[in-house]
Amino acid sequence: MMSDISHQFKTPLTAISLMNEPLMNESVSDEQRLEYAGKIDAQISKMTWLLRSLLTLSQLEAGVLEMKPEKAELSVLMTDLSEPLLIMAEVAEVEYICSIPDGIVLRADVHWLKEALSNIIKNCIEHTDAGGFVKITASQNNLRTAIVIEDNGRGIEKEHLPHIFDRFYKAGNSSHDSVGIGLAMARQIIRVHDGNVEAESEVGKGTKFTVNLYQNSSV
Repeated sequence: MMSDISHQFKTPLTAISLMNEPLMNESVSDEQRLEYAGKIDAQISKMTWLLRSLLTLSQLEAGVLEMKPEKAELSVLMTDLSEPLLIMAEVAEVEYICSIPDGIVLRADVHWLKEALSNIIKNCIEHTDAGGFVKITASQNNLRTAIVIEDNGRGIEKEHLPHIFDRFYKAGNSSHDSVGIGLAMARQIIRVHDGNVEAESEVGKGTKFTVNLYQNSSV
């Protein structure tokens, strides 16, 4: 992990160092100083987010992150987490379809389950071209609650598919800004909720994630 962290921090630290030099040059205009300061702030924010994410992931893997389970209606939970995702989808010109039946109740830490599902949905939006769709559906029986998130995007090549939930793993079609931590965190959160997540994909046709939560609705 320390090797991975060092690698992830190398780029933003180099950028901050390079942009800091002009700030100390008296010949640089105030406008340029503001521009460099803004870029440095963006890199610091990225590093702060990465540190927090790594701490959370480490706590999840060690089993020391406290969960606060409560009864939650899945349709309400999905409505809440969908607000920022709808904007992301609109910007990407991707149709966002969320079709969750009323009456699906589960026991979960709402904050962390929303984090896990959001990470998976964001991944689908990012890998779907304009004009495509991302669709979320759900069902429940006495054994499990199944949440299906699927897209008709670029898909994932077979050799990459078994590794997409590994920490810091980036498939061949990952964006430049991706650090490969979102799906790893999602998997760990789902595991803590007595569940699992599976992925199916075909290049050029899309990807399907199935989140299985093995908790009875009456809990």
